[in-house]
Amino acid sequence: MIFLILLLGCNRTGISGDHDIFRPDWSGIDTAKIDFKFGDRIRLNLQDEYIDAVVLDFSQDETGLWIGFCFINDGKLFGRQIPSGLLNRECVDLFDIVYVKQEFLTTETIVDNLHIDINAIRIGAISTMNNYSDLISAFNYGLEQREKEPTPCNKGLASPNSIRERYFEIEMINKN
Repeated sequence: MIFLILLLGCNRTGISGDHDIFRPDWSGIDTAKIDFKFGDRIRLNLQDEYIDAVVLDFSQDETGLWIGFCFINDGKLFGRQIPSGLLNRECVDLFDIVYVKQEFLTTETIVDNLHIDINAIRIGAISTMNNYSDLISAFNYGLEQREKEPTPCNKGLASPNSIRERYFEIEMINKN
């Protein structure tokens, strides 16, 4: 009986019932002192290759402030879709975030600001980058993964070959 209660109780959309464990958390970060703002669309000039991204998160540790952005390709965001819940699985859309030190970026990279609903952001894969070649490699790897046929959310749950990466339309996070 206790197992059944635990099983049913865990069949929620995240620990707090709304996938809160995937949401950005800026507690302890003074975002007013950051050169970049949530929703800034940036253009990175990486060795004569231009890559667009949007700022979706901030993080701070003992080494400094990190700007978290999501790559954009053809107007679509890099993300992934994962299953949630033990019973009556639903799919959770998450955005893949790359973190770079604030000093690595210049404010000249800001193109404009998108009006993004922070409540629509859930963070999936994260990585930190410290140089241009790592950023280019991460972008190109992301493109390669998204060329593959994505595995449906409720299929291949235990398969190491599942493809969770996919693109999401920017409109799904726009404020209305």
